[in-house]
Amino acid sequence: MRDSKPPIQCLLVSDDPAVRERILGLLEAGTRAKYVVGVAKNIDQAMELLAIGDHEVCMVDYALEDDLGCDFVRRLQLQGITTPILMFTESEEDVVEIEVVMSGASDLLAMDELTGSLLERAVHVTMIRSMAEARLRRMATRDHLTKLFNRAHFERFATTELLRANRCGQNAAMMMVDVDRFKTVNDTFGHSAGDDILRTVAQVCQNEVRAIDCVGRFGGDEFVILLMQTGIEGASIVAERIRASIDGAVLRREYDAVPVSISAGISSTEQGFVTYTPLFEAADLAARKAKQSGRNCVLTWTAEMQNDIESAPEGDPGSDPDSGAGTSGAPGLGSLFGAGKGTQGPQTQIH
Repeated sequence: MRDSKPPIQCLLVSDDPAVRERILGLLEAGTRAKYVVGVAKNIDQAMELLAIGDHEVCMVDYALEDDLGCDFVRRLQLQGITTPILMFTESEEDVVEIEVVMSGASDLLAMDELTGSLLERAVHVTMIRSMAEARLRRMATRDHLTKLFNRAHFERFATTELLRANRCGQNAAMMMVDVDRFKTVNDTFGHSAGDDILRTVAQVCQNEVRAIDCVGRFGGDEFVILLMQTGIEGASIVAERIRASIDGAVLRREYDAVPVSISAGISSTEQGFVTYTPLFEAADLAARKAKQSGRNCVLTWTAEMQNDIESAPEGDPGSDPDSGAGTSGAPGLGSLFGAGKGTQGPQTQIH
């Protein structure tokens, strides 16, 4: 007899109509619970649905045409999508079972032995197990302050996704985001003000990207974004949206209003950077050049930037824009932050 609890939200991922029909039929005839089942016919569609939905379990066909089910599971993990995975297959090879378990799927079910009661039991056991695993996974992959991915997880994700993009002939872009005058904010208004700014920048960055993209806190006041299936033109649009949104933010601290802005650098696989390290280093260089150029702006990597950075005179404030070099006494807010380069929109107060 079915219980009176809310129906279990499931996603079924298979490009085989016969497989979809059988799984849906078994769940429809289930006796332990009611199920609401969404269907994805390929991996990209499944990624989108899992990122925006509230699915409690995902059932995946091992033999997907566009990729193996195990590769799909690994992509979900790198993206930080923690929906537990049940995989089913018609293969009887032991190596498949080992591969599925190693990929991170909760269980592998053989299609020729599958019954409604077995499927229901697997769904419920998987959901219970995933509750404990989810907490451990968040602790290992998320930055405590901003809730973004930490540096280690971002680097794993970016490395894997760039290899896949290169294999599929797709573009990708990297964006380095650096908060302007962050040390000055901490020294003047305290670290709690700095924390508020970091949380605000993190939220803006997350709001401006898609489910297939990835945002991470690289360290300190630096954030890094990987934009999939995106070239220089698209990345520039996203970066400018982020810059403009943050430029309109004002942190209210007691009697002072602290303006917030960022400098950002962009690089793309279109420029010949097909692996993580050179793509990241180019975006980082462009972000440093943006700071040298007056802050609160977005610059795209060019080959000339390397010479400009290396030729900056030692001790020149331009070589370390946020060091505070060249200032004397305690400057006011105007000289600390300056006027934003972008058009000022309605200001958002951060309390």
